[in-house]
Amino acid sequence: PFSTGTASSISTLTSSLMANLEEEERRLLIFSDNRQDTAYQAGYLKDKHAQFTWRQLIYHIVTQRAENGKEPIALEFLPEKVYEEAVERQVLEQPPTPDHRKRAINALTWDVLAEFTRPGQRRINLEGLGLIEVRYAYLERVKGHPLFAGLKTTLRLSEEEMLSLLSLFLNEMRFRRALDHPMLCIYLSPKDKELLE
Repeated sequence: PFSTGTASSISTLTSSLMANLEEEERRLLIFSDNRQDTAYQAGYLKDKHAQFTWRQLIYHIVTQRAENGKEPIALEFLPEKVYEEAVERQVLEQPPTPDHRKRAINALTWDVLAEFTRPGQRRINLEGLGLIEVRYAYLERVKGHPLFAGLKTTLRLSEEEMLSLLSLFLNEMRFRRALDHPMLCIYLSPKDKELLE
């Protein structure tokens, strides 16, 4: 038996122990001295398990594309690919209707966006672990713009340093969730049932 007080340490112990057990041996019983803590632990474990599952699928999709010589996948298309992979691997059930499929992809989109809009230094994510890299499409094209040349001259930076500076700026914007994604560009209200489900 283990004794610990925080949800994160219980989650880490649980994940480590369960990963080393055969499917039929996987049973978990967590004791707590109150119902509120028990409910919190259950929710936390469920959320962490889902987060790790999506990360594994994202990593698989990204590395498979690289190994097959395909272009990197755009963030806007990644949730649908993760969903398709999850259905194929039977992590999620095949939806009964196109509307159910759309709703499931919308729900998964929040998790995928969270993975890429979270600074690597503060929270562990695939990018922070160095397992994947985020690149900005068309960044190379700005080299020919007069503003790029003027800023480069003013700051006395090389072309490579200027591109790195722009990448750092775009990273900071992304970590602050300043992305042009439909789900991040709308006001959320409790009345928006479709978005919150």
